[in-house]
Amino acid sequence: MSDVLSPVVLDTTSFCSTFPQIDGVEVERANLIDLLETMLKGKAPSVHLAGESGIGKTTLLAQFARKHNANCVSVFARRSSWFTYDPDFLLRDLCGQMYWLLNRSDLRSGSL
Repeated sequence: MSDVLSPVVLDTTSFCSTFPQIDGVEVERANLIDLLETMLKGKAPSVHLAGESGIGKTTLLAQFARKHNANCVSVFARRSSWFTYDPDFLLRDLCGQMYWLLNRSDLRSGSL
């Protein structure tokens, strides 16, 4: 057995502390991601996802963020988690991702 660590590819999702961890098999939603891309390229000022809990909105947005990790930052706020509603926490999360996009290095905690 080897003690060599497997390389980890870093991207903006690596620095998003609220990025969802998907348990089990993740259903690919490529057709919906294509639809989101089309909407965002069009004249729509924004895209609003609504629906009941558990239909896959978070999974869809996580897949979108992974696909566009070279030019996308993300936060995932949950009503059940008080710290994801803390503006300072969310700001640090977004700053860390933007810093990565600009510098390809980790923003040290305490740099803000």
